[in-house]
Amino acid sequence: MEEFVESRKSSKAKRPKLKYRKGNISLVVPEGMDIDEEEIIHDNREWVRENIKKAREFDDKVPERDLRPGGEISVFDERRKIVVEKRRSNEIKDNVYLSRHLVDRTDFMDQLEKALRQFARQKYEEKASVFIKEIDESYNKIFIRDQKTRWGSCSSNGNLNFYWRVVLGPEHVFDYIVVHELVHLEEMNHNQTFWNKVEQILPNYRRSKAWLRDESAKLVFGDRKQM
Repeated sequence: MEEFVESRKSSKAKRPKLKYRKGNISLVVPEGMDIDEEEIIHDNREWVRENIKKAREFDDKVPERDLRPGGEISVFDERRKIVVEKRRSNEIKDNVYLSRHLVDRTDFMDQLEKALRQFARQKYEEKASVFIKEIDESYNKIFIRDQKTRWGSCSSNGNLNFYWRVVLGPEHVFDYIVVHELVHLEEMNHNQTFWNKVEQILPNYRRSKAWLRDESAKLVFGDRKQM
């Protein structure tokens, strides 16, 4: 079972903890703590077996993508052709347009990810500027991340961090993540006041929450371990 569990150090962890997230099983170990990792996994073998099953089910849901020039990728649940052509910069519109000279300078997958990240930033900024009108607070800056454990986060100083790969899913899920983090500007806890506010802005938010729980494998891009 050990080969299915990724071990990582954390300066914030106070004790060893097994976690399952986005198809990955990890053992989080406090920095500087000397532990027997195999013993922890053995003592929690039933939990590990159950989550190995979840990880395999997750893998079965990862979509097959034709990630090459002329292939297709889904953005906001719309199939878009990947076009490499002579142009100054990358852009996502009806299709995904990549600049040939940029692809030649680095590589195809690098520029495809950069185009998707750029699109994600643009959409997060647009959505935040709309939904913030429903919030009695303001945000500071927006950062686009590749967070392994969260879809988004809101810091105490009003910075919003968002997971760029959400653009590979439905737009309503994207909206939910934006609203979720904006509401944290008013209420940092997930209490009833928080969820009432989310529902006030997005009456159908439960559909998006369920999609993230059941269909997040569709957000895998490239190596699943980077999901």
